[in-house]
Amino acid sequence: MSKIKTLTRQHGLSLGLLVFTIIYASGIPRIRSLFDEGSVGTKFLPQLLVIITLSCLVIIILRDMKTADGAREEELQKSGSSAKPLVLFVATLAYIALFKSAGFLIATFLFSYSVLCLFSHSNKKLIVRASIAAAITGLAYLLFAVAFGTHLNIYPVGF
Repeated sequence: MSKIKTLTRQHGLSLGLLVFTIIYASGIPRIRSLFDEGSVGTKFLPQLLVIITLSCLVIIILRDMKTADGAREEELQKSGSSAKPLVLFVATLAYIALFKSAGFLIATFLFSYSVLCLFSHSNKKLIVRASIAAAITGLAYLLFAVAFGTHLNIYPVGF
C-alpha cells in the first residue's frame, strides 16, 4: 500500500494531467468544421496540444522514476516549488472561467500577472509586474485579433 501512496504522491499531478489529456484527446474527432480547411484546420491545434502535453508528461514521469525514491520529493520540499504546478493549473482554470464574463483584457492581464508572480524569483515591484502583464496582454491581443483575425470579447459582458 505504501508503494501506491508514494507513487500517487510523487506522480499524482502528472497522472491526473495524463488522464485529463487522454479524455481531451478522445473529444478531438468530434470537432467539426463548416468549411474545407486544408491540412491545418480546427483539429490541428488540439492535436498538437495533445502531442506536446503527452510528450512532456511522459518525459516528466520517466525522469521522476529514474531519480531516487525520496530525492525528488526532498528537492521539491527544499525549493518550495511543489505547489507551483497546482497553482498554475488553478490559475489556468480561473482564466478560462473569467474569459467570457470578464473579457479578454481583464482575464488575460490577471492571468499573466499571476504567472509572473508565480515564476518570478526576484522582488520586482508591483508596477513592474503590472507593466509586463499589460505588455503581454497587448501583444496577445495584437497576435489574435490582428494577425489571426479572431474576434475577442475585449470588455466584460454588458459593456
